[in-house]
Amino acid sequence: RAVIARALVSGADFLVLDEPLVGMDRESRTSLLKLLDDFCHDQNKTIFMISHDIAAMRQTAHRMIYLEETIRFDGPPPNFPSLEELALLRGIEDVHGGHHYDHAAEHCGGGDHSNPVIGDSLKEAE
Repeated sequence: RAVIARALVSGADFLVLDEPLVGMDRESRTSLLKLLDDFCHDQNKTIFMISHDIAAMRQTAHRMIYLEETIRFDGPPPNFPSLEELALLRGIEDVHGGHHYDHAAEHCGGGDHSNPVIGDSLKEAE
């Protein structure tokens, strides 16, 4: 928090924050996101925030960019892909009765679909 406070008063034209929400409880996250949003509007500043928290970014960001080797999405939060669409962007297809397999693995010798993406093993264990 102190690092973020220092960054806010530094006078920089833009801030880059790498996973600032990690380890915060819900109340602290909400407070920080409101503080950053107010700062962005009041000071006319740009904030680049790297986050894996898609829900929080959909609620607060004005623009979202999804990077994975290249730009896969760049646009407003309401147009950000669903989890299913993200899986397709990553090359993970819904095949074999709902099990998701990484077909990119075919290029690494996994073409027999013997390596399901984590999560399928829970279904199979039932």
